[in-house]
Amino acid sequence: MHYLTDVVLSRALAELVFEQLMEDEGFRMALENLRSAEWSPPPSLP
Repeated sequence: MHYLTDVVLSRALAELVFEQLMEDEGFRMALENLRSAEWSPPPSLP
């Protein structure tokens, strides 16, 4: 069981952490690389 206050505060903390991470150029580049890899088609088999 999770209390609503725990959920709300956890989300608020996650947003703050993510905002801080997004200030880091290396993190943004790594995130973009992951996003592009996630949505690219799988390699074709020979």
